[in-house]
Amino acid sequence: MPATMTSPSEPRTLQGLRVLLTRSAVDNRAWATELERLGASVERLTCLASEVLPAGPELAAACDGAAWLVLGSRRAVAAVAELDVELPGRLACVGPATRDAAVVTLGRPEHAAPLVPGDGTMASLAQLLLAQLDTPTTIALATADRGGRDLEQLLEPAGHVVRRVAVYATLPTPAAGSDLPPLTGLDAVVLGSPSALEGLTNQRAVPSGLPVVTLGPTTSAAARAAGLGPVVEATRRDLDGIAAALASLRS
Repeated sequence: MPATMTSPSEPRTLQGLRVLLTRSAVDNRAWATELERLGASVERLTCLASEVLPAGPELAAACDGAAWLVLGSRRAVAAVAELDVELPGRLACVGPATRDAAVVTLGRPEHAAPLVPGDGTMASLAQLLLAQLDTPTTIALATADRGGRDLEQLLEPAGHVVRRVAVYATLPTPAAGSDLPPLTGLDAVVLGSPSALEGLTNQRAVPSGLPVVTLGPTTSAAARAAGLGPVVEATRRDLDGIAAALASLRS
């Protein structure tokens, strides 16, 4: 099995690079703006959708007595707002975009409810929390139905309790039929999750050997299993990390 390459940390110009984004329509639009500013030619294909789960009672129980609520994404913020439960006094957000959404959507300004942002990965956020928690602490986690287990794996061995609640489901775009149009004219595809890959292959015939930028080891493994590659795993789950990974395909 080939090793996954990692991207350099600094973004570079992407002039002329033809890139396909495979997130939800809203997320694709946000990423496309910045990548086009760096010179990329961006195509967008909606490969993911999400729906809020009826998790209000479960989330309320998880938050009862918890010192922190960890928000795993902007979608988690929107779902928590829709479920309308009483939240702990302290919020931790997986990255700056999630933090910004929490400030606006949950009405929790930073001076009133401390918001600890990670750099875009749950593992890094867990490390930040470990540095702050002096005694065993109960933490509620609002995340996707397919969310990773990094928070539990890093915090629970230190004596902390993590109460996971799936507040929304991430759904790949359903299959469009057996006669799929080919995916052509691209230099790279950006994949944020195995679900995005599933949504992509449900809609397009993807050629083997197509370069892919991924946002984590699980997605990298799924891309390799599908015969895609080279696989470049971004070192950060933000636009700077994605841009650097895309630029490294030219080196």
